[in-house]
Amino acid sequence: MTQQEAINHLSRYQSDTPSVWREKEQNRITAKKQDWLQYSRKIAIKVALAMKRENISRQKLAAKINCPVQYVAKRN
Repeated sequence: MTQQEAINHLSRYQSDTPSVWREKEQNRITAKKQDWLQYSRKIAIKVALAMKRENISRQKLAAKINCPVQYVAKRN
């Protein structure tokens, strides 16, 4: 089968409407990121409230979880 014959063969099965799989996948990825951001924000708020309630500084929390203070204070 020549290249032109292959193109002609495949053209018979080509849809009349454009495919939207790429847009759907991009929307799925964006939604997943948004879900994660909301989840992450909720965790950050709960940690901040617990720190305030227990009167724990960032330095103390960092020492308790054995990580640098900069990691506890990270905003993004």
